[in-house]
Amino acid sequence: MAGEDNQTWEMKEALTIEVEEASNSTKKSPIAVWCQRLFTLDVVAREKHYFPVFITFLSILHLSIHSTTFLDLRWKKQKFLDTLKDLLMFFVPCMRPASSESRATIVYCPSLIENRTCNYDDQLKNYCLSFAYPHQYWRMVSVNIVHLNWIHVIANVSRQLMYGILLERKYGTMRLFVVYWLSELGASLTCLLSSTSLHNSSIGASGAIYGIMFFFIIERFSAMANNANNRIFVVIQLLVLVVLPMVVSVTIAMILKIRPAHLAHLGGIVVGSLFGIGIFGFPYKQGRGGCQVICQEPLAIHVDVSDPARRKTSHLRCRQVFTLDTSTNEKRHFPIFIIFMSIVHVAIHLTTYINILWRNQRFLDTLRNLFCIFLPCMRPAPAYVREHTVNCYSSPKNETCNYDDDLKNFCFSFFYPHQYWRIITVNLVHIDWLHVVINLTMQLLLGALLERKYGSVRIAGIYWTSNFGACLFALLHDRRGGVGASGAIYGLASFFIIERLNAMRHQHTPRSCVFIQLIIFFVLPMTVAACISAILRLRVGHAAHFGGGFVGFLIGITMFGCLCSAEQNCYLKTVRLIGLMTLSLYFFIDKDYAGFPHQMAHTNENIHLEMKESPATCVVEPISVGKLNIRSRLRRFFTLDHVPNEKHHRPIFILTMSLVHVIIYLIIHINLTWRNKYFVFSLYALWMLFLPCMRPTPIDIQMRVVDCELPIKNKTCYYGDRIQSLCTSFMYPHQYWRMITVNLIHMNWLHLIFNISRQLLLGILLERKYGSLRIAVVYWLSNTSACLFAMLKDRAGGVGASGAVYGILLLFIVERLNAIRITKNYRLVLLQLLLLVVLPMTITVSIANILQYIVGHSAHFGGAVVGFLAGIGMFGCPYPRKNAYQTICRQIAIVLLIIYFSLCLIIFFLINASYIDWSSSRP
Repeated sequence: MAGEDNQTWEMKEALTIEVEEASNSTKKSPIAVWCQRLFTLDVVAREKHYFPVFITFLSILHLSIHSTTFLDLRWKKQKFLDTLKDLLMFFVPCMRPASSESRATIVYCPSLIENRTCNYDDQLKNYCLSFAYPHQYWRMVSVNIVHLNWIHVIANVSRQLMYGILLERKYGTMRLFVVYWLSELGASLTCLLSSTSLHNSSIGASGAIYGIMFFFIIERFSAMANNANNRIFVVIQLLVLVVLPMVVSVTIAMILKIRPAHLAHLGGIVVGSLFGIGIFGFPYKQGRGGCQVICQEPLAIHVDVSDPARRKTSHLRCRQVFTLDTSTNEKRHFPIFIIFMSIVHVAIHLTTYINILWRNQRFLDTLRNLFCIFLPCMRPAPAYVREHTVNCYSSPKNETCNYDDDLKNFCFSFFYPHQYWRIITVNLVHIDWLHVVINLTMQLLLGALLERKYGSVRIAGIYWTSNFGACLFALLHDRRGGVGASGAIYGLASFFIIERLNAMRHQHTPRSCVFIQLIIFFVLPMTVAACISAILRLRVGHAAHFGGGFVGFLIGITMFGCLCSAEQNCYLKTVRLIGLMTLSLYFFIDKDYAGFPHQMAHTNENIHLEMKESPATCVVEPISVGKLNIRSRLRRFFTLDHVPNEKHHRPIFILTMSLVHVIIYLIIHINLTWRNKYFVFSLYALWMLFLPCMRPTPIDIQMRVVDCELPIKNKTCYYGDRIQSLCTSFMYPHQYWRMITVNLIHMNWLHLIFNISRQLLLGILLERKYGSLRIAVVYWLSNTSACLFAMLKDRAGGVGASGAVYGILLLFIVERLNAIRITKNYRLVLLQLLLLVVLPMTITVSIANILQYIVGHSAHFGGAVVGFLAGIGMFGCPYPRKNAYQTICRQIAIVLLIIYFSLCLIIFFLINASYIDWSSSRP
């Protein structure tokens, strides 16, 4: 007993000590405790806190963009600020097409050099500053990034941080991200719906901030309803964090006479409130209604067990019908592919629907002319057909033209008549909403079930193969064209039927369940679709449906075999092989009759050999040995392996750079085609290598009077003002990023093709052997060296990736010469150098000389020096063969590389930009 008393005394003493320590800690800093409680939303103490990544990043972005525009204003560079606001602010005429009467109106044109007039449409096109006019939908989001002045930025960012950090720390980044951007989108749509703000512009993040503010209010009211003892504190939070900042903001806006966009605020409020109610429910007092009634009833009412048992049984039956599982614990995949394709279908048709509502029929016609399946756009017509005289489709008057010219205009692409992408894009467009709803219903019903069981890769393969077969069969039957995803969906339906019948054969699923599944997921939707099309007299592409269904049937037979009972063997392998052969033969014949080139048609010869020959006779075959020799020689030629079976890296860097080059020049080409030369000029002016934008010009040169190209009626101005206007950025004269961006732009298609072909030819081989990191380092070092050396010799500038390509070229040459030293395989290496280096270089130089192009030889030399030194540093000297000297060679090469870069950088930072005479005749 004494021991027990001692233990209880010790426990009481420890508890009193902890209570005293806790009370002392609260007494020490009550203000800190209240502030910590005020600026958290925790219902439970010590709850997990997320880091506010999204709100912090967004606030930094807002401040940095406004700082950039502010610096431009201070440095008297209004042009960059105007360009930024013209591209990002919310302005309805840049987003929706104007009426034909408004577009034809003659207005005063301030963008011209002289005070001339122009059409309202031309003025808007120049003001909206992009080839996407009038469909610049990104402005609904980009309006969030720019602000009017520092007061606007500080007011928005402070409230954004105040609510956003609290919400993101408690509920995570993803929820707040969704609420924020949907509130911004709701604010933009509310402005679009109002008739008074069609020609008013607005900027700022207020709509999104009002959304998260009301989301915060709903959350606080819900916390107050869940915890009645917390009411006073929640009211204090709402007063301090909501009412007080709102009063301050409204007061400042009234004093400074700032016009707030109340409609945008209203749209953000509606979205934020709906999200708050959807997540937390209505902020009523918890515990009313059902719970109290149940608690007051006697316990005997809750003893009945029959209802839960029935519910469990019905739940299992529904689950068995709506799954294709062969076992209960089978792995289920998430139907990513089918959901993604359905979202793409809805998004594309929604875009076309919006354009129809906004009376922009041209966009809809362009989309369908580019995407629908139409054989004359995919295969050339005969010569006698092309010469026929027909009524011109493109002419508003009844003019006549050749059938070939009319088709070329209708097919709407320079790839005419080889637009093979239509076999894929036909799947993405639909006629109307009924077409979309019927196809998506079938696609989601069948595709989600199949993808959950067999995974995304298999279902994607079946889907696109069925789509391909449907298109080919439709072209054989009807060459006028069509749209829709019906062929791929019929392929999934046929595959679903074969899969279910095989599940019934193997007794994985009861027969009754299989019949119910076939009725619910196939027979019933197909009957409804057929009745609707018959009632509305819709034109249905039965040929495409048959082609897709036949391909899906063959794929199902190939995967699962025949449909006989499980007791009979029925030669499963033979049936699968016949299904695969029939599928290959179908595509072979279909491609041939559809007019495709014979190079695209190929059969699976190994299957035919296995069917014709016995296993004993297939062991030795001289034809396959010859093919194997050619294949092995080609593989050996296009690899740089010193050791067989060496690990190969993926050429991610070279492929990414080539893709970036093509995309950027495609944007430039589209803008030039649409006569938006201002955008192209701004891009080249910001990105090309130009020394006066990177190094300061002497004062005596800046003060020279030259002809001014600014819009002030051919007056003269100072040389420094002209250069500053040409460089188009506040960072003049220290725009060092041009050493990187010069690599991304090219002069014309021939320039781009030359550089990318050599870049892919040599870069892929090197990157597959030595990895992306080494090749990326050599590539960008060569590009930097080319820029530095080019500016030392010729200070007028240039564009292109040639310097980096020459660096890769010299690295390849050094690597191949070292391969001779290691492997002594002279013949292969010399053949590689001749075909991969000498021949492309000869063709490039010859074409450049014939077309009299200006070639930046200094840039080529600078890139080649770095490639050569980097190759020696990586692989050693090709001669002598003794390894004792290789370490010395590498060290000397690295030292020379460092000295070379040091000298180039020192000279670059010491020299100033010289005078450039634009009036001199320069080729």
